[in-house]
Amino acid sequence: MKFLNKITTSLIVGIISLAAKAQLQTQSFTAEVPNTFTDWKRTLQLPQFNPAVGVLKSINIGLDGQMLTQASFENKSRIRSTPWNFEVTGSMQLFSGVSTVPSLNLPIYYYFSDIRGPFDGVIDFAGVSGIRTPVQTIAAQGAYELNSSNSTIEQMVDYIGFENLSFNLQASARSRYSGPGDFVFAIRTLAGSKLNISYNYVLAQCARSPGYWKNHILKHNVQSLTIGSSVLNTQQLSLILDNKTLLGEKAANNAYIKLARALIATKLSIQYLDAQYFYISAFIDRAEQVLSSVDLTKKKASGTQEMLTYAEYIKNNLELFITGQDYNQAGVCDNLEDKDKDCDKDDDSKDDKKDKNDKDDDRKNVKKSK
Repeated sequence: MKFLNKITTSLIVGIISLAAKAQLQTQSFTAEVPNTFTDWKRTLQLPQFNPAVGVLKSINIGLDGQMLTQASFENKSRIRSTPWNFEVTGSMQLFSGVSTVPSLNLPIYYYFSDIRGPFDGVIDFAGVSGIRTPVQTIAAQGAYELNSSNSTIEQMVDYIGFENLSFNLQASARSRYSGPGDFVFAIRTLAGSKLNISYNYVLAQCARSPGYWKNHILKHNVQSLTIGSSVLNTQQLSLILDNKTLLGEKAANNAYIKLARALIATKLSIQYLDAQYFYISAFIDRAEQVLSSVDLTKKKASGTQEMLTYAEYIKNNLELFITGQDYNQAGVCDNLEDKDKDCDKDDDSKDDKKDKNDKDDDRKNVKKSK
């Protein structure tokens, strides 16, 4: 039997309050396998979440399956049959090429028993000696959710993009008969299923710079944030955002402090402002890896020139994101709710002047030492 995948798309907009700052909306896609004789295997494809739509918050994946079975029995003995019965055990399994998708295994079971009279001379699965059971439909349903509580940003990114996700679905059934020995028995089993994926998202907001977060970290009630392998509290975050070490020393020339500063602004923008992270997630990972092995209490950065250059490269890409210069932020950043847009530029320009002054001081100190 020829099989065709049917993909339907629906856009459902729900009005659910999310942290009193955004409305959660839902986009759903469905792929269907019509009722088909078992056993079968199919590959279904559903679209990834388009990052241009908004910021992905959670994913619901549901499998709504069913198995249909019908048995036909004819007693060929000249005497009334002893009780006969049949049972069907089956399963519907969902797998995915996405590593973060857990598998679903839905068990299916059906049992039927009956007694028939002596053979009436015709094998028609009817009359006193035969029966064709009604078609029995056994439902099989399962679902799971991926969200910020049970998944990381990196795992959620697997579902974001402009391509299709492949899901492998298979249905199998096994039947067993027990009863008299002189009989004719037949059974038919079909299975079908609908696979649904729902993306719950909010409209993307503009990311903000370190200068903004230095002045507004208390406004957003930030308690702590993981940077590299360390959990920094509000005071420590404020020090880094002010181009200082964790000990409070000025360190505007420290490449790692600059990188940590950009990473803090990036992660806070994602967590508290719903900035779109898909375009920048790879650089977040790289920044975390670099900062997990450096000491942010030191005024000067240590390491090879190659490592320092790499840290600056990551920082520059993060800054494209937090300043709205790239990664699909331009259209969003024109409509900032806060009236103090210039505080970002003012603070950053002051930091740039500090960098220059620090460099000048370093040159003077070198001359004096000579």
